[in-house]
Amino acid sequence: MIGIIFSDFSKKILKKCHLLHEPKDFDVDEGLGTYFECLSLWHRKSWIANELHSVDKLGISTMG
Repeated sequence: MIGIIFSDFSKKILKKCHLLHEPKDFDVDEGLGTYFECLSLWHRKSWIANELHSVDKLGISTMG
């Protein structure tokens, strides 16, 4: 219980004493497009056809 209460406080102290190092955030850019651009042509056409059916017959829209 004491460890939970003082965990933030102890982390701050360890960081100031340079005994605890935070992992650095890495900015990774793999050059990938959007999810839709990464799909194959057949999957894109299928997704659009499904969307059109949903809008026309059911009145449900999932894509903007």
